[in-house]
Amino acid sequence: MANSSDINLRGRIDVMTQKGLRRNIHELPFTGGVNAPEATGGVGVPEAEGATKYNLSCNDYLNLIHHPYLQECASSAMAMYGVGSGGSRLMGGATPLHGELEERLAVLTGFPSTLLVGSGYLANYGLLTALLGKSDYVFFDKLNHASLLDGILHSGCKWKSFPHKNYHALEEGLRRIADPSVGGIATRYANIYIVTDSIFSMDGDRADLVELQRLSTMYGAKLIIDESHAMGIMGIMGIMGGAGGGGGGGGGLCVEMGVRPYIVVGTLSKAYASYGGFISCSHLVREYLLNTMRTFIFSTSLPPAVVASSLGALDIVAAAPTMGSELLLRARMFHGMLMDAGLRVDDGSGTAADGSARSVPMLLPFSSQIVPVMVYDNDRAVVLSRLLGEAGVHVRAIRYPTVPLHGARLRFSITLGFDEGHLAEIAHSVVQVIAKSSGTTR
Repeated sequence: MANSSDINLRGRIDVMTQKGLRRNIHELPFTGGVNAPEATGGVGVPEAEGATKYNLSCNDYLNLIHHPYLQECASSAMAMYGVGSGGSRLMGGATPLHGELEERLAVLTGFPSTLLVGSGYLANYGLLTALLGKSDYVFFDKLNHASLLDGILHSGCKWKSFPHKNYHALEEGLRRIADPSVGGIATRYANIYIVTDSIFSMDGDRADLVELQRLSTMYGAKLIIDESHAMGIMGIMGIMGGAGGGGGGGGGLCVEMGVRPYIVVGTLSKAYASYGGFISCSHLVREYLLNTMRTFIFSTSLPPAVVASSLGALDIVAAAPTMGSELLLRARMFHGMLMDAGLRVDDGSGTAADGSARSVPMLLPFSSQIVPVMVYDNDRAVVLSRLLGEAGVHVRAIRYPTVPLHGARLRFSITLGFDEGHLAEIAHSVVQVIAKSSGTTR
């Protein structure tokens, strides 16, 4: 017989189901974006009727997961060091590979130093809970990564969110807190911070980093940028230390825009096809985090094979710095294919440019390799995801609380594994499935 706590949990799950918010794991027979021998080093899974051909929920942006050089790097490191690191960095789980990767990431992002962390979530959460306290005030974009939000909320600092990319609202808040001429109360706070993503994970749009740097300078705030979806892709023509911050390209949107924040957080699990997070900062900040950041101190360090594959990915991007540009061209092509097939662009008001209601799926304006199709309704997003799966296209329905209420969508992640023919086939499937779900045919 179930106890009362189990009954309570079942009730919560039932509520999620009723609201169309229940999630599940969908296993795929392949990794990467495309189930094909040429995309997986000759190990494509034989296709059965209705089998998944394309994974559009994959973050392997540069199509490196199956790259033979990365496999060789990982294999060599495993042969030398074994399958694990054996402990936290401070307790002996450190190899020369860890230090080399930190040095190269520091050069890539244009900072004096970098600290490797177990994952992007652990990097954001650990950084903010270690750095912020009751004497600090933080402004953050409402659509930031969940890990940023969690770190801020659990740090004990004072905080205020501002509407997505509404920098006028941000400046009003900064003025009230930081400007003594209008009665600002900055003297109550040791530090003021602005925290934002550079590329927002669910909308795929870009923060205005130049404006954020202007505001941070004007009001004495420290700027922290999460570059997870820009690392390896953007930053080819940065001005900090030369192209790519001196590291060969892919140093992120801050590098591309010539913006120097207080701290940059990045990940190795997306464009670099590996695993782990990192924090690029000053030597002083790194020393402080190394001694206070609980997600670093009390976590086993990254396995040497994982670190070696990340170093290999940096080699590849340095040798071919236009990979990110090519990815963005393909993403723009896919966005254009959907527009040509009849999808309209949501101008941000909740309606299309011609004023039609948002009961019709719409695109967001093109910005990056993340191409969302806004569906708005949870149930319909789930239905569209299922129908696309039956057509061989794996794309997950994104729903609240990952996105705001009535912001359900299909989030298409474009990778270099998709060529023009793949993208055309996927776009055709999308419009066919949307028409089918509307009770019409094309």
